[in-house]
Amino acid sequence: MPGLDLIEHARHRFDVSQAPFARYRELTQAVLEDGQDRTRPYELVLELLETFVVRRSTAQAHLDGEELRSMLSGGLVREARSQSGENVYVIRLPELSREDPAEAAV
Repeated sequence: MPGLDLIEHARHRFDVSQAPFARYRELTQAVLEDGQDRTRPYELVLELLETFVVRRSTAQAHLDGEELRSMLSGGLVREARSQSGENVYVIRLPELSREDPAEAAV
């Protein structure tokens, strides 16, 4: 699970008031809703322990198609199939794993 230092780093590095980053709030609400659903298959419960994943249907209840396409094209989420066979989105932050050239020069 990401710590508070990661959240602080993301706040300083990205403009979360603009799309597609601004949509993480809705996506997080979808992940929390999915996490509380007691009818999920046990495979999906176990997957959520290892990574941020949300069922496609739950994400679509919180975000419209254009917002999800924007996040997909920006590399912020990727589509996958869960171990239980459900279509899911895996939530990513690829920019956080890249080294900032300005910081590397210091």
